[in-house]
Amino acid sequence: MPPPSWLLPLLRPRPFLLFGTQSAPQFILNTLKLALFTHLVWEHFYAVAPCIGPSMLPTLSIEGTLVLHSKLHSRGRGCKAGDLVSAIHPMDSSVYVLKRIIGMPGDFVCVDPDPEGEGGRMIQIPEGHCWLAGDNLPLSRDSRKYGPVPLGLIRAKVIASIWPLRRYENGLVLVEDPESRI
Repeated sequence: MPPPSWLLPLLRPRPFLLFGTQSAPQFILNTLKLALFTHLVWEHFYAVAPCIGPSMLPTLSIEGTLVLHSKLHSRGRGCKAGDLVSAIHPMDSSVYVLKRIIGMPGDFVCVDPDPEGEGGRMIQIPEGHCWLAGDNLPLSRDSRKYGPVPLGLIRAKVIASIWPLRRYENGLVLVEDPESRI
C-alpha cells in the first residue's frame, strides 16, 4: 500500500539542510565572512562585557550586570565628565576598570573629598589625562589612589546596560529635585 498523498512531500529526499541551497564551499565562505565581520565589529566598534565589583554601586550591581561598550570613544574621543568608561588599569595592564570620568584635562578636582563637605586637596588634571572615580567612593580604587589616568588607557565608553536593561547618559547632568518645588 503506497503512502497517502499528503505524506509524499515529506518523504521526498532533500538537500542537506545545513547548507540549504548553497554548496559546501559557498557555505564555508559565507560562514567565514560572517565570523570576520563579527570580529571586526567586536574589536573596533561595540562589545558586551560583564561588570564585577562594588566600586560602581548603586549605578551597577556587584555582579550580573552586562554593559555595552562603544569603542568609537577609545582614547577619550568624545568623552566628557560624567561618562562611564572602561580603561586599562594604570598599575596592572592585564586588568580593566569601569569608572566614571570626574574631570578632563585642565579641570580642577578634589583628590580626597570629605564626607562632611569640607574641602580636600585640589589638583589640576594635566593635559592628555582624566580623573576616574567609582560611584561608591569608600570601596573604589580609582584616581585617588593612582592619580590622573592617561586618555590613551581609555578603551571604551559604556552606552547601555544589556542586563538589567538600562541606558546610561552623562551622570553629572543637573537634575531638578522634585521636592524642591514644594
